[in-house]
Amino acid sequence: YCLSFIAVSAREASLLSPARRAERVDELATCLADLLVASREYRQGRAVKWATAVHRCLPWCPISKRFGNYTFVMYLVTKLAGLAVLLLQLELMRQFLGFQSLSYGAELMRNITMGLDWEITMVLPRLGACRFSFPDRTSVISITPYCTISSNIFTEKVYIILWFYFVLAAIVNSASILLWLRRFLLTRSRCQCLRSLIRGCGCPRTDQDETWLERFEFEFIRIDGLFFLWMIRLNCGHIVTGEIVRNIFCDFVRKMERSGGSGGARGAEASLTDSTVATEQYHL
Repeated sequence: YCLSFIAVSAREASLLSPARRAERVDELATCLADLLVASREYRQGRAVKWATAVHRCLPWCPISKRFGNYTFVMYLVTKLAGLAVLLLQLELMRQFLGFQSLSYGAELMRNITMGLDWEITMVLPRLGACRFSFPDRTSVISITPYCTISSNIFTEKVYIILWFYFVLAAIVNSASILLWLRRFLLTRSRCQCLRSLIRGCGCPRTDQDETWLERFEFEFIRIDGLFFLWMIRLNCGHIVTGEIVRNIFCDFVRKMERSGGSGGARGAEASLTDSTVATEQYHL
């Protein structure tokens, strides 16, 4: 299964009738669960054991598809690269125009509104001296009148528009990065995201819900799975995404209880705290 197939199918499911949507949601939940299981770490060895121990303490390390954080980290790297390109473009424009700070777009706008000419700004002069020569009967007459440099007037407006566009794009990109980090940086925030996804979708609630939710996030869904679900929510709506999460979560709880899992805190039973073993039990 691929993410594009799941996203397109979820989008189609949001347009179906409730009965047909429920059937499609069951298929999507199975597809997404299989995709998450396929990306598990099943290899053995001392290095894998050390990496797993580090991952238990720091879910962001090591960065690997097998530990369920690679896709989200690469998404953040892509957004950071886009932010770096925007800042680089602002710096190149500043160097070309000769300003001292990156707020040159606002300075150009202020100079225009205050009527300051190029003698003060020393950037993109609007007037220039144009020398003309024409023959007379006995000599060549040269005059030097002032003329308007229309290309600089147009170029000045273009630089102002580009500056505001780059600054706005950088602000939006930075806010998006901070928002994604706020959602997924801490375990509590990730559980809160899952809770918001399954809220109101009819998933049975018990006293052990919080424990199961933490185990579901840490042992099965992980950062990449939550990222997939959140992207589906942004593109397909809350209803379909909530139903997908509800099906996966309820199935996870049911099969873990059937396999002998207890509702205690994580670490109560070694066989269930191991994420690989928990996933294998999920498919029993």
